[in-house]
Amino acid sequence: MIISQVYSAPVGDVWDACTSPDRIARWFLPVTGDLRAGGRFQIEGNASGTVERCDPPQGFAATWEFGGQTSWIKLRLSSEPPGGTRLELEHIAAPGDGPWAEFGPGAMGVGWDTGPMGLATYLTSGSSADPAESAAWPASGPGRAGPGVHHREQPPVA
Repeated sequence: MIISQVYSAPVGDVWDACTSPDRIARWFLPVTGDLRAGGRFQIEGNASGTVERCDPPQGFAATWEFGGQTSWIKLRLSSEPPGGTRLELEHIAAPGDGPWAEFGPGAMGVGWDTGPMGLATYLTSGSSADPAESAAWPASGPGRAGPGVHHREQPPVA
């Protein structure tokens, strides 16, 4: 699963927002640990892992350990004219393992929906994400419809 989003912020700012524990907590979840190559991290109430590679400001790779399963994440940043940044987040799991066997690629994508939105809000406004609002969004009409999908009632099936 790959998520790609363009932000109107320079690469260095997006890198810092994605790798500084103080800033990560403002748009995602609090994180503790050592965010350097070889270091271990813990995301509050979520996954933990080991940073496998760190190439500032182009990207990093880490294990993603959650629910007794290990998968991998890769973050890549690149310049996007004029002065913006493209973020690509790839989440890799071995097919047939854990939730992948039951839900397919959707097992990896569902939990990542609000992260890019929270980062966009934070980078453009400087406002921190409201955890309660972020948790409620996936169950809302727009959250269920997904990006770029307009929600409308469907006529009953005859």
